[in-house]
Amino acid sequence: MQGRFPKYFFVAVLLLAPLFITPVSAQADTLNQRALFNVDASFDSISRNQITATLFEVSNHGYFYVEDQFYNGLSAFNKNRFRQSLANLAQVFDSQIYPAENNFWGKEPNPGIDGDARVVILLTPMKNNIGGYFDSNNQNLKSVSATSNQREMLHINARVVLDENNTQAFLAHEFQHLISFNQKELINRTNEDFWLNELRSEYSISFLGYNNNFPGSTLERRVSSFLQSPQDSLTEWKNQAEDYATVSLFGEYLTEQYGASILSSSLQGNSRGIPSLEEALKSGGYGQNFKDVFSDWLIALAVNDISQNNKFGFFREGLKNNVRVPISSSVPALGDNLDFEQTIALKDWQGYWLYLGGFLTGQKNVLNFDFSGSALIDTTATLLVIRKDGSVEKILVDLNLNRNKIQIDNLDSIAKIYLMPFKHTKISGFSDNETTSDLAIKIYRTDKISPVINSPESSQYPDGTLLRAQGDYKVYIINNGFRRHIVSPRIFDFYGHLGFDKVIVVSPETVLAYPESRLIQRLGDKRVFELISDSQKEWLNISAEEFIASGRRWEQIFIVNDLEFNFYR
Repeated sequence: MQGRFPKYFFVAVLLLAPLFITPVSAQADTLNQRALFNVDASFDSISRNQITATLFEVSNHGYFYVEDQFYNGLSAFNKNRFRQSLANLAQVFDSQIYPAENNFWGKEPNPGIDGDARVVILLTPMKNNIGGYFDSNNQNLKSVSATSNQREMLHINARVVLDENNTQAFLAHEFQHLISFNQKELINRTNEDFWLNELRSEYSISFLGYNNNFPGSTLERRVSSFLQSPQDSLTEWKNQAEDYATVSLFGEYLTEQYGASILSSSLQGNSRGIPSLEEALKSGGYGQNFKDVFSDWLIALAVNDISQNNKFGFFREGLKNNVRVPISSSVPALGDNLDFEQTIALKDWQGYWLYLGGFLTGQKNVLNFDFSGSALIDTTATLLVIRKDGSVEKILVDLNLNRNKIQIDNLDSIAKIYLMPFKHTKISGFSDNETTSDLAIKIYRTDKISPVINSPESSQYPDGTLLRAQGDYKVYIINNGFRRHIVSPRIFDFYGHLGFDKVIVVSPETVLAYPESRLIQRLGDKRVFELISDSQKEWLNISAEEFIASGRRWEQIFIVNDLEFNFYR
């Protein structure tokens, strides 16, 4: 589990310990030493924020502390079982987890903020759905954050220790987070995106072999969770079971197709999120970009069949035999005069699967897909066409205002089609609540290919045009394929060429074909502002790289004069 951000908590609370408890220090810890630790109350089994623990195992690379109340509550028989499992965990950490992850991912902070080369592993009872967590706040000095333990440490749920295979998997998962903190934040001064950090930790479990026996494995549980919520966004992170499931399956696919070094390479350097993976793909000599990989993954989830193309499925037996995503929506059999319309809500890098099959015999042998809506400009449509002779064809189209139609002929030769549109506005800096955009899809048959298939109604309007949707009062000005709301009639007074008499009334679909922008720039000023209300602006005091990573685009910026600029506070 990723540490909390921001990393630094400026509080004026002193951490006081009773005299009989040894405070955590930079000196080497000794067996049977007791210490006071801060823990996250949201994960603790009874919502505590401090516990006492005793050091039961000292290995070459770790201190294994066990929370006192939990251990003292065990029977004599279970204490013996627990101590044996703990000794095994310490041995496995030294001989397998620590060296393997160090060699693959890189080093953790060592000796780190506590001046000790060993990692503290604190075993304390947590809520039932928590295996463990890494809290980056522990990398702060206590003088900076009173809730810091000022240790390189990992938290593991003491309740699962007797399940040795899963406990070792949890430890492997959390140890990657500590390594990632060192590689990204301490060395390269970059905050990694949550989803990719968690993906690497999930892959650590497979890398160390804990998923080799698929039944009962972490990976089997991830597959089960994924199939229940397959439309979860890959990059939005709410810290739910489906989030872990989605990144886990994508990580498995990515490493099967491009090798595990894609992930370890992406951990090095100061790029984060999708750009770091694209750099790793490029340095590995692959010609695909992230959109290519993501679209192939969507196909693999739908058909999971490598007989026609290695990229259209999984190789691991447990995944090859158990992963086939439930279809999001099916299109009824289309006849000559029947059509299908649907509007779907998409977040960035979210899967959606639309199935078409059982086409009725008819005279119209061309299948048309028309797209519109606010998601249009940043959406790619992936189609997998499976013909009756068994041949398959992948079609990948980047949709935009001037390319909003796809046509497929020879419909009578087609057995089925999968349509998988996905939105990709942002490439890094994702949150736990990403923006949703609508994509309207219309599917119908015609008897021939249209002579011009990529000219939407909206393309006829030049920059500077004023549009209003029929039935709506809002007036928009068009520029570079975007629309900006004219928030007040006073704006017309600031420009001699604008006025209500210039407004063109169009269909709502035409207006929606232009994504809305709230970015402005005063003529002659390099700064970019965002309108946060109809009367207020806010300077985007960020770098050009951060501007792009946020999902914004330079062509969204509308140039305004001094009068309009000063209209906004």
